[in-house]
Parts: sequence; structure tokens; C-alpha cells
Amino acid sequence: MVCPYVGDFDHDGAVDCNDLADFALPWLTDSNSESWRGNFDLSDSNDGLINFDDFGRMTQHWMFGK
Repeated sequence: MVCPYVGDFDHDGAVDCNDLADFALPWLTDSNSESWRGNFDLSDSNDGLINFDDFGRMTQHWMFGK
């Protein structure tokens, strides 16, 4: 299933607590980190950091779907 919502990391059609749990794993990593997961770099600048800019993008669609 393809979800139109930014932040639906588990592709279940909604941005919810499951996605937030997934987002927490690479939290505060950068593109040089072993635990880097580029699909969580959601900010418009695509800056190579997983931080509040990316969290803000995800929360724009919080609880959308299903």
C-alpha cells in the first residue's frame, strides 16, 4: 500500500504511534552514523540529520489516515 502521508513509515495508511516508535530509532543520527536511515530525513533541506525539523514534518500528518 502506498500512503500519501509523510511519516507513515510502516506503510499501514496512517501516521500514528507505530510510526513515532519507528522514528525514535534513528533520532538524532546523521548520515555518518551506523544507524542512519535516510527515509527518516523528512526536512525540506534534506540536511543529513534526523532532528526536530524532521519530527515537525511528520507531525504535520499526525493521526491522518485509516
